[in-house]
Amino acid sequence: MFSRLSQLSCSHGAADGRRAGRLFAALLSYSATGNEPKLSGNERFLFPTMRQQIDRDARAYREKCEKNRRNGALGGKSERCPSPPKEKEKEKTKTKEKEEEGFCPPSLCQVQAYCHGRNSTVDAQRFVDFYTANGWRVGSNPMRDWKAALRTWERRTAPGDNPFLQEDL
Repeated sequence: MFSRLSQLSCSHGAADGRRAGRLFAALLSYSATGNEPKLSGNERFLFPTMRQQIDRDARAYREKCEKNRRNGALGGKSERCPSPPKEKEKEKTKTKEKEEEGFCPPSLCQVQAYCHGRNSTVDAQRFVDFYTANGWRVGSNPMRDWKAALRTWERRTAPGDNPFLQEDL
């Protein structure tokens, strides 16, 4: 609307600041109240064109508000036609269910018994604390087999370099 205002004002000789100011004030007043102002000078020729645009915008706004009001009375999104889940979502649900069913975090006693049975030097308390702190995840993936993770801890570097071994305490 304002680019049109500047084009019209320049083409009709209303580039003068006072005339443009009066026209702008009249447009704002009409937009807010709906009352047509009394204008004199060249701005009275420009006002009808701009008034039509204001009326179109106000009508479109009222229609949009009415449409939103009707939709709001319906209670939002319709539950009649829910969209079917996508294939990837189905696969994610299945894998999550398998992960939740397949892994149960071990107790400290279970880890200690496994370490004792293997003659392992891994500190069972550190192992349990470490994986409990990060949600029994290996990197960003959920743990599947804690015994395999413990064997990986055993295979790490030599006893002097491994922070997870009991000997280093």
